[in-house]
Amino acid sequence: MEWINPHSYLTVNVKDADGKVQKWAFELGGPESLRRAGLSRADRGGMKPGDQVTVMALAAKDGSNSGFLQEIKMGDGRVFKLATDPNGQ
Repeated sequence: MEWINPHSYLTVNVKDADGKVQKWAFELGGPESLRRAGLSRADRGGMKPGDQVTVMALAAKDGSNSGFLQEIKMGDGRVFKLATDPNGQ
C-alpha cells in the first residue's frame, strides 16, 4: 500500500478463472480517510505483502485492471470500509 496524499494506492495480485495472476491497482482516499477507516500508516491494518484480502471496488470504466477501492476484508475477518455507498448507508 502506498500511503500518500492526495490519494493512496493498493496493488493486489488476482488469480483469474484460468489461474493466471493479474495485477490490479486500486485508488483509495488520502491518509485522513484511511485513518478514519481504522488503518494507520505504521501497520496498514496489519497488511503485509502476500496476505490474502478481499476487496470491493468500483471498476474503472476503461476496462483496465484498476478501480476505486470501497472496502478491504482481511483474512482474519476484519473489514475496513473506505467509502460510503452512493445511498449514504
